[in-house]
Amino acid sequence: MKKIGLILLTAFYVSIDGVLFYRENTSLLLMQYPSGKRDEIYTAPDGVVTIAFSAFKDNSHIVSAHLPRSLNVIGSLAFADCQSLTSISFGGDIEHTGIDAFESTNLTKLMIGSDPEYQGEDKGTYLLIDGDWVKHD
Repeated sequence: MKKIGLILLTAFYVSIDGVLFYRENTSLLLMQYPSGKRDEIYTAPDGVVTIAFSAFKDNSHIVSAHLPRSLNVIGSLAFADCQSLTSISFGGDIEHTGIDAFESTNLTKLMIGSDPEYQGEDKGTYLLIDGDWVKHD
């Protein structure tokens, strides 16, 4: 599947660039990123607060994901088996990351605090070196 389209528009579900979201007031929950979507870089829109269970699972094309400061929760297995995934940038802090959210990826680089307004002490770039995340500035 390369794209999710909605035949009947509802007050709660919306497709943005072929990605399925659940809309709750001004917040968005990223429900499903199509496993066949060929974009190598994905930037989630502002307002995304949750990435659902298995939302990106099995997408073999995504290399990098840019997640907004509004994001609080990454569900279990959210990026599992995204074997091309090497880097993720977070706009700010994540309150909860589910079990095996990044299982079977090739993640080697994390950026925390990519939002210019974020001032947390963990802000920076981290590289995976010999199995350990090391801050690299």
